[in-house]
Amino acid sequence: MAQNAEQGEPLCPKCMNWDPRPEEGYGPRVAYCTARDIVTSYWYKCEYYEEVTADKRVARNKSIYGEFREEGSEE
Repeated sequence: MAQNAEQGEPLCPKCMNWDPRPEEGYGPRVAYCTARDIVTSYWYKCEYYEEVTADKRVARNKSIYGEFREEGSEE
């Protein structure tokens, strides 16, 4: 279980499961947690915490949206 309460930093903004969904009008500390399937504010320890990286974000987007071809590129 990821724990960060000692430092006082929330885990959620650095987590792959944190989805701010600005179109929903949530405030800056409230978002949708894809792991828990709830709208929530920041958590400071969480068994679902998965640190986001550029590679993980690309892989997740590909799994959701599929592959995109760059405009003007040829196969």
